[in-house]
Amino acid sequence: MGYQENMVEDLEEKVRSSRRYRRNSLHHTQMLESQMKTVKGELVGTLDHLQELRNVLRRSQQKAEERKATMEKLAAGLR
Repeated sequence: MGYQENMVEDLEEKVRSSRRYRRNSLHHTQMLESQMKTVKGELVGTLDHLQELRNVLRRSQQKAEERKATMEKLAAGLR
């Protein structure tokens, strides 16, 4: 009976170990999901900021092109 008792104890320990591993895995998964949500929120904010900067750059380029055209007209008028 000693051999069977050892087998039962080993199996019980494996079950306990498996449960601990499952709990730890679940906790780790939940932490990763939380971190992913945080990163996703940061990425959305960064994307919004980049879009704003792109719009500012486009307006600046448009103004620069308008100024360049005005300067070219003035230069042509001085010739």
